[in-house]
Amino acid sequence: MLLTGVRRIFYEGGQALKKVGKQLPPDNALEAMARCLLPAIVEFFESDEGKREFAEWKEKQDSETAEVQSEKI
Repeated sequence: MLLTGVRRIFYEGGQALKKVGKQLPPDNALEAMARCLLPAIVEFFESDEGKREFAEWKEKQDSETAEVQSEKI
């Protein structure tokens, strides 16, 4: 699952790389990066600051989703 998330990040960002003729890193490199980054990511989101930032982000996402849905009506 972690590798899937990292692949998605690189895929979305990688579209720009492909346009300039560069390739995405191989799976083993993505997995190594994911293993290195995961502990720091978990630590951040378990901290008070991380929880606060996530709550702010979630609130913004919810309000933007509500705006888009109300525009469709």
